[in-house]
Amino acid sequence: QVKLYPRSVLFPFSVPYQTMLSFALYFVLSWNALAQLEECHSEIVPKAQALVQRQAARSSLAARRTTEICGNLDIDSCKSGIVPGAPTGLCRWHVEKERCIAHIAWFHVMKAGSTFGATLAHFANSSLPDTAHMPSCGYMDDSFDDACPGGQQGPLEFFVYKYPLDKWFHDEFWIHRPNDLDPGNHRSIRDVDYDEWKGSYVGIFRQPESRMVSAFNHFCEGYGDILEFSYFTRGTVTKMLSGLSPIGKPIVDCSFEFREKYQNVSHCSTEKCHECLRSPEEDLPIAIERLKGFAFVGLTEEFNASVCLFHVMFGGECLPLEFENMRKGVVHTNTELLAEQLKGHEDTWDNVIYSHVSERFWSNIEAYNVTTENCAKRCPGVDFTTPIERGASLVDSRHLMLFQGI
Repeated sequence: QVKLYPRSVLFPFSVPYQTMLSFALYFVLSWNALAQLEECHSEIVPKAQALVQRQAARSSLAARRTTEICGNLDIDSCKSGIVPGAPTGLCRWHVEKERCIAHIAWFHVMKAGSTFGATLAHFANSSLPDTAHMPSCGYMDDSFDDACPGGQQGPLEFFVYKYPLDKWFHDEFWIHRPNDLDPGNHRSIRDVDYDEWKGSYVGIFRQPESRMVSAFNHFCEGYGDILEFSYFTRGTVTKMLSGLSPIGKPIVDCSFEFREKYQNVSHCSTEKCHECLRSPEEDLPIAIERLKGFAFVGLTEEFNASVCLFHVMFGGECLPLEFENMRKGVVHTNTELLAEQLKGHEDTWDNVIYSHVSERFWSNIEAYNVTTENCAKRCPGVDFTTPIERGASLVDSRHLMLFQGI
């Protein structure tokens, strides 16, 4: 309650005039307040709506939406799979919870598509807000779901700070407790991991030289010699699949630490450096065998078709945000120039892996009848005008430019 005017000021006026003056002042003050609210409406309301949506979803965790894929299955259906003919690995019966839950091991290679995490997160928990995605820290927009209040980025920000596992996902994803709680971490597949998660692996794979160019631009910011970088990081995907690198010497460090530790190094003086230069020859047969434990493989160069294929195989609502390039990087050096420098220095081992994955991907595209028409129906609001065809040139691919920086 606000007392507009003290009675002593209104004394000279009769009661009717006092009343009229009070209403007039009330009207002016109210109009001014409404104008100020309207001015800040466009800035505050979207963020408030996002917070309200997130809180509402969190409060309903115990009663997931009826569209949840694995949660609606009984014990027999959980074991037999979601879609007839599709792999059975993405759902499993949780004995303690006495319910079917998602069971996903995300094999995430650097510069192959963090965006795919949005598809996996919404599949695992359909009560997530429709706007939830791997945040770009403001690259896409200034919404709550694209921000990075935890100071990280991508999957780490999403799964650790925004939608933490213990509240939103529990046992659905492959992680390493207690220190590694990010399902999107760049993890190698060791024997103990493969034994537990065989049949539940999913991954997006990228043409090796295209991935190498993107990685060089990202980790070295285009500085230095890409051939030297290629020599230190060759067979990265092959070695990550085999898991033969000694514990404590993760193969991903060859990329992450190259500029700081290995660039312009004339000779190796550490075991980790020697591991980077080790030939992937012995890793290759193990890596090829490990691909059999994947329930799903997709291609970065055919990202839209890959996401559509995932939904055709395993169901779930197909959301437009799954197709946004949420983590586009900065191109420091011309990608065509870098690709030209790699000619004659291709990654032999990772190209073998990519060939196996590509063959499987296109076989699934045909087997599940994934066409532009069918994808447009399953994923409304997404552009599927370009034909989904085997053998399309990387140069002509509609996704190559989109994903040069990721």
